[in-house]
Amino acid sequence: MSLLDDVAQIKEEALQQIGQADSLASLDALRVRYLGRKGSVTSILKGLKDLTLEERKAAGAAANQCRIVIEQQLGEAQQRLAPPKRQAIFDPTLPGTPQRIGVVHILNQVIHEMCHTFYGMGFEAAYGQDVETDYYNFEALNFEPDHPARDTMDTFFVEGGRLLRTHTTPVQARELEKRKPPMKIIMPGRCFRHEAISSRAHVSFHQVDGFLVDEGVTMGDLKGALVAFCRAFFGEGLKLQFH
Repeated sequence: MSLLDDVAQIKEEALQQIGQADSLASLDALRVRYLGRKGSVTSILKGLKDLTLEERKAAGAAANQCRIVIEQQLGEAQQRLAPPKRQAIFDPTLPGTPQRIGVVHILNQVIHEMCHTFYGMGFEAAYGQDVETDYYNFEALNFEPDHPARDTMDTFFVEGGRLLRTHTTPVQARELEKRKPPMKIIMPGRCFRHEAISSRAHVSFHQVDGFLVDEGVTMGDLKGALVAFCRAFFGEGLKLQFH
């Protein structure tokens, strides 16, 4: 029997056994048997060096064609024997998957972080309204009608003699009216001023105001609170200067 007959017999035998395979494991065994390092087709290809040039051309072409056919049949059989993919089934009785809608705005994230830093020092937060009266925004803070500091707060006025607050300090005046010392309060919120819009200024900005009222309070308490906040917010190793 010639080498070409051997190739034909190997091909016929391999295709028959691949067609009868009933598991992926048996297919893998057949792949090793015929195409592995010591497989039948591989052995024929390795033995081509011992043939004449003409025999080598004919046997080599037949062996390569045999290898290609066996690989194709193994691939088709693998698809046939692979477990079926589970198809997604829509169940209308299951609860819906909640969708995450947006995130906390970066300004609010910063304000929350600042507030939590002060919470750790015993402060509490108080919030006021954006629309204030002239009394709480200015007069209660010793800004008389002719006070020059009002010139730096060109204000948005609304109906009823009210205005958009120019700082969050009006909350301080309101809190001092409602309660008695001691108290440690911060007042975060949005403020409004009639500014020339630029890359550094807008008609609104955010501010965190704060105050401490108690007996025996000194400038050292103020400095200590500011140093503790800056180190917690900006990180250790921060160098501070007070002027």
